[in-house]
Amino acid sequence: ARFHGGGPGAPDRLDQALAELRLSVQAKPRLAMGYARLTGGRVVVVMDGAAPPADDWALGAHAAALGFEMSVGRQPFVVNVGPGGQFGADWARLCRETAAQSTVEVDGRSLARIETRDLAARVLGPRLEDGPTLVSVRQAQDATGMWLLATQDGYAATHGLLHERRIFVEARGAEVRGEEILTVTDARARARHDRAAADGPVGFAARFHLHPAVRAELDPFRQVASLTPPSGEIWMFRVAGGALEIEDSVWFDPALAAPVPTKQMVVRAEVVEYLGQITWSFGRVGEAPPSSARPTATDSDPDTDL
Repeated sequence: ARFHGGGPGAPDRLDQALAELRLSVQAKPRLAMGYARLTGGRVVVVMDGAAPPADDWALGAHAAALGFEMSVGRQPFVVNVGPGGQFGADWARLCRETAAQSTVEVDGRSLARIETRDLAARVLGPRLEDGPTLVSVRQAQDATGMWLLATQDGYAATHGLLHERRIFVEARGAEVRGEEILTVTDARARARHDRAAADGPVGFAARFHLHPAVRAELDPFRQVASLTPPSGEIWMFRVAGGALEIEDSVWFDPALAAPVPTKQMVVRAEVVEYLGQITWSFGRVGEAPPSSARPTATDSDPDTDL
């Protein structure tokens, strides 16, 4: 997973480190370094479940609260655009905006401000400021799968809104379901929201950036998208409560000379009577063809479990 300018690193180095570990079994932390992890079958979801870093770490932090990445086997499906710092100042700023993360963006604004005007920002670089002060995550698990309920208040000061994200990963990895809820929690928040909505309802967008290797096709009449990774298996993305579109995006890989064009699925809706709500799901509807189910010794398919 790639968050806050970091990347996955070299897989062989990780394999070597794990092979050399000689640690006794320890209690699993509630959130490892502020990230929540859900698994089912070959599906893994990793979500940023903490407030943005402060102090010196804010110089490279992203406005990514509740953003997540999803992979199936070794194939990334849903991603954040990744670290864009080496591709110039414009890309370096874009990759830190909320719109560059797979999370909810309200009214076309980031959930935190990137400060560029003060002296420290001009000398040291842009800092991430005025981000969420409350980020909470609750998790549960039973025989059917794993649940996550998370909230963040990055839009409370500007729009009076609390963002709640719910994610469920089915135990066999055949389905991932989610829900995005925006609410106004009290009288003070209602006043802030009324000011933000003075010229009309406040819009919001749930963004799901796709890895460049995943092909997406939109059915505008049914409001679903089919997703096909290199393995050939087929997944369907379905939504309710908003309008689904497929738009251009980019994917940053520091090992490459330029950003890689890709796509993103965007679900747009509005906050009506102090409530905004959409639901979404990824469901596997077609297995990989037999030819890709049995890789050869030289097969380098990223979706293969070795």
